[in-house]
Amino acid sequence: MSSNRWHLYCGQSTPGILREPPGQTLELMMRGLSPAKMETFYARNSGSPEEATRRSGIHGLFPGANIGDFLFEPCGYSVNGVMKADEYFTIHVTPEPEFSYVSVETNEAMEDYTNFIANVLDVFGPSSFICTLISDSDSKAHGNHEILKEFKLSNYRRMEIGDWDFLVGKKVTYAAFEIESRRRRRNSTSDSDGESRASSSD
Repeated sequence: MSSNRWHLYCGQSTPGILREPPGQTLELMMRGLSPAKMETFYARNSGSPEEATRRSGIHGLFPGANIGDFLFEPCGYSVNGVMKADEYFTIHVTPEPEFSYVSVETNEAMEDYTNFIANVLDVFGPSSFICTLISDSDSKAHGNHEILKEFKLSNYRRMEIGDWDFLVGKKVTYAAFEIESRRRRRNSTSDSDGESRASSSD
C-alpha cells in the first residue's frame, strides 16, 4: 500500500428509532510527525505522563478537562479526558520515526473547528493528516462541514475532500492534507526520475 487509506463502516437504522441527542465526532489522524516534538513521548525524556502532557502542549488543547494520561516504556503516550455534558477526547501517540502516528478524537461541540485543528497541528507537526467530521443535522457543529470545504492552511495543501449524507440524518466530511515541502520533494524526485529515464533512452 503506497498511500494512506481511510475506511468508513456505517450501519443504519430506520429513522425515528434512535432517540439520541444531536452529536458530533471530529478525528485527526496524523503521520510523519516532527521528530523533535515526538521526543517528548519517550520515557527517557519525560519523567512522568503529566510532564509529557505539559511539555508537548496537549494540556492546552482541552483546558479544564479531567484527564488520565499514560507514558509507556520505552516510548508511546495515551490520554483520555472528559469535559462537561458528556464531552470527551482521546489522543494516542506512536513516536518512532519509522512509523510515527498520532490520532486525536473528540466529540466536543464547536461552531468552528479550524482554530482547534491548527492548534493540534502545532503540537504534533505532522507531514500529512486526515481530518474527518461526523455529525447529526441538529448538531451545533454541523456547520463545520461547509467550513472544512473552504479550510486552508498556509503550509499544507489539501489533497482530497469528500462528504456524504446518510439516511439517519448524519453527515460525514473527509479531508486529506499534506505539507507543501513534502509534496515539492516528491514532485522533484519524480522529475529527476523522468530526466534520468530520458537520459538513459538517449
